[in-house]
Amino acid sequence: MDQYQEKSAELCAIYARSAAFSAHAIAAQITACREGVEQQGWLSAEHFIFADNGESGNCLSRPGLTALLAAVESEHCPFSRVVVVDSSRLGRSVSVLLTGIYKLEHNSISVFIADQYPQAGVMDKTRSPTSSIAALLQPLAEAPYTVRTVHEGSQ
Repeated sequence: MDQYQEKSAELCAIYARSAAFSAHAIAAQITACREGVEQQGWLSAEHFIFADNGESGNCLSRPGLTALLAAVESEHCPFSRVVVVDSSRLGRSVSVLLTGIYKLEHNSISVFIADQYPQAGVMDKTRSPTSSIAALLQPLAEAPYTVRTVHEGSQ
């Protein structure tokens, strides 16, 4: 990390995750993220690629995500963005996704969704936080989830 002592606005980390153990799925996500980084004129480094293969997105206890968050929380985190192919790679539930985003944003790290190229970065600092969170939650809203309303006093 010596060559990256100061945080670079151009340097990005990449995070990939697949619930099913699939080297192909992870490689495809990393390739898409690298292409997105390149299209934006940013930089990525091999040692800032984090991945979880065969790990559920329903919890934050994943080795690759834990390593990413440790790097983010370190005193000299050199990158300013995390690039993912889709917000569901960070988390499959709203609570896990928002907790992950909070931990990144709390450390001044923005999230960029590679699948949304050539649009501007979803969590780039040039966009409002409200539109950023809404854009990240969009894939979850489109998923086939069942919503059950519980009224006060009912069980």
